[in-house]
Amino acid sequence: MLRFLLPLLTAGLLVKADQCCNAGWSLSPQKDRCVQVSSQPMIWDQASAACRSMQAALVSIHNTFDNTFIWNLAAKAPNVTFGIWLGGHTNTPMAQQTTGWTWADGMTWNYANWQQGKPDNWQGCNGLGFPDTNQQCLEMWVWHGADPDSAHTQYWNDQCCHRPLNFICEKKPTC
Repeated sequence: MLRFLLPLLTAGLLVKADQCCNAGWSLSPQKDRCVQVSSQPMIWDQASAACRSMQAALVSIHNTFDNTFIWNLAAKAPNVTFGIWLGGHTNTPMAQQTTGWTWADGMTWNYANWQQGKPDNWQGCNGLGFPDTNQQCLEMWVWHGADPDSAHTQYWNDQCCHRPLNFICEKKPTC
């Protein structure tokens, strides 16, 4: 194997992941984005603004491979205990539909991994003490330390946008 890689290494064609992403960011296995888990929970709008301040966006997910990668990253983060914000949101008033959701980064909504029965706008938000009326932001359930095959892990949930959660930002790699 090394004899096949040696010409590529000497030609400078293989690039280390840490050269493609800024310090503290991880290169995705598909090498199409750099991602970073937040160290501090924020409400969805603040999380989105924090990502934008780093020339990034809240993460979007487009297939099962992406979903598993993002979940693994969040599950290994010591500061994530319940769920994380993804870049999905809706302006649909009751937010009980799987249509009408968009990604903060403008990418096409072409994949979903909703928990069975979600989105459901469960109890709205006012009953939970949040100023939102409806659950219009997208959370991935992480359940830190849980079995990856447990009922809630890796699935998506509609959530009150004012609930502080950790989040994951994404941006293009530099190489």
